[in-house]
Amino acid sequence: MAGILNVLLGDNAAAGGSSVYDGIVATRGVWPQQRSGATNASSRAGYLARTDIAALSIICPNSSASESAPGATASITASVEYPPGVMTGQQIKFSGSATGTIPNGGMLRSDTLTLPQTIKNGDMFWIRTYRVCSSGLVSNNAVTGAYVDQYWMGDRIEVGTTDRTMSGDVDPTETNGSYHPIVIGATTAPSVLILGDSRMLGVSDEPDKNTQVDISGDRGEVARSIGPKFGYFNAGLPSESATTFIANHTQRLTLLPFCTHVVVGYATNDLSDGVSAIDSAATIEGHLTTIYGYMTGKTVFQTTVVPRTNSTDVWATTGGQSVIAGESARVTLNTDLRSTFHPAGGVFDIASVVETSLNSGIWKAPNKTLEGIHSAYSACLDIQASGVVNTSLIGTVTPPSDTGSGWGDHGTHVTVSSVRRTNDTARQTTTGGQTLVRGASGLSSGLKYFEVEVLGPNAFQVGLIDAATTLATDLDSYLGNTDHSFGVVNDGTVYNFGSGGPNFTTTQNPGFFPHDNYLDALAVWRFWVDFTNRFAYVARNTVFLNSGVPTSGVSGTGNVATWTTATTLYPSVAWLGATPPNPVRLRTNSFLYPLIGSYTAWG
Repeated sequence: MAGILNVLLGDNAAAGGSSVYDGIVATRGVWPQQRSGATNASSRAGYLARTDIAALSIICPNSSASESAPGATASITASVEYPPGVMTGQQIKFSGSATGTIPNGGMLRSDTLTLPQTIKNGDMFWIRTYRVCSSGLVSNNAVTGAYVDQYWMGDRIEVGTTDRTMSGDVDPTETNGSYHPIVIGATTAPSVLILGDSRMLGVSDEPDKNTQVDISGDRGEVARSIGPKFGYFNAGLPSESATTFIANHTQRLTLLPFCTHVVVGYATNDLSDGVSAIDSAATIEGHLTTIYGYMTGKTVFQTTVVPRTNSTDVWATTGGQSVIAGESARVTLNTDLRSTFHPAGGVFDIASVVETSLNSGIWKAPNKTLEGIHSAYSACLDIQASGVVNTSLIGTVTPPSDTGSGWGDHGTHVTVSSVRRTNDTARQTTTGGQTLVRGASGLSSGLKYFEVEVLGPNAFQVGLIDAATTLATDLDSYLGNTDHSFGVVNDGTVYNFGSGGPNFTTTQNPGFFPHDNYLDALAVWRFWVDFTNRFAYVARNTVFLNSGVPTSGVSGTGNVATWTTATTLYPSVAWLGATPPNPVRLRTNSFLYPLIGSYTAWG
């Protein structure tokens, strides 16, 4: 074990707390759960920063469930993608080399990479990897939100011989999840290691991508509460029990120096296999005590255990449910956890949220469980909303603002299902149809720049609208269908059907961005507005529509729109009946991409 620690820690093994230590600085690190038949693949995994990250390293596992070794070492190359589409200068090295070797059944920590641009707290970024392993690659399992995470978080895994870490798109050729190394950086903030079974991992925590907006990427009964505030690593594994963790824990415990707190989420699988009772409460408590003893110097929490039931009506009602073997031991264990038996940190009473009454053994209904074992998406949201996972016991932080009715400042986003701006005043609207939102700040002079960060896919437009468009009927339309607007839809086509106001003239460009499909969320649309010469230029991430040159001045090279009359313009977004409606964030400062030329921030 000492050898593994040396590989991982180098000279930075501080314990954490208020002093600077090497800690987990982002969400969504996940322990691999399976070994696939693929022997080489590129991967793209999305994370949310939970502190400003100026430099980082990654820890890369090469083992899966119960810490089983795949049978061979794995070579790896890696990079950071931030902002979207940018990997230049962000290759991650391993002992000074572009390629590292992960031991069979072990882990490898990379060198520390100083980033050319600090990742801001709350921003999304991606770790790209390319791995080769002759005995099969370890990866995340399809039952942990893989497709939804492709849809909302940009997670991808592409089997093939091409290394995509420094260029190109990672196209999803498999439906299983991606590969999520642990992201480490210098921090003073708390960070959390989550241990447990499939409930912690988030099996059944599956939002419906067609009706539900889920831009957190957090999964499971605990991570949904931890993720909005703290970096974490989710080491939950399907079918794991306290017993199997005691037998197979060496690799995951090497991660202890990188966290300040640990949440233990056993012991569903110690209580019952679904048919027979297994261990008594006293035996389980003995095993948990052993596990707590591994966590020297860390603040440890334990969760209560949710019910396990059978159902005659697919868990549509409470009356159709019946408890299974092991229920009496579960009740005893939870009762003890709520009173005298628990680690020093305390207990997160998850079961109290999902049961019909304390120790009833029956799930609330409907839709709180899909198969009587795991908390479904709605139940995980209930747990998060209840506050039973008391994050104030971990620490107090100011999370980045991510919601609000104001659409005009960095850190705010608007979702059409809940917020509508009419002349800069928020009001409710219904899902579906067309809804147009106008930014709060209008400008009429100078060289100005703004970004619209799209946090979900589907049909939307981004563009500009003038001050004359104020009527509710106009705002229940789409950009280009009003008399005073133009918009760029998500396939790159520019539409303009207006005939009045500033009289926009636009360029048609069908078929642009072939990879901007329904799995490609998280695009950043960038607008340069030259009020002096009356041209607008647009790029998606790093690629310009029409090969635009915002610094071309009076020639307007590659512009997407021009207008003939001086007017005040506003950033705008329109939804075209998208289901679910997309959240978007307007950045009028604190940009993801650097300013160019003489352009200044819109805000």
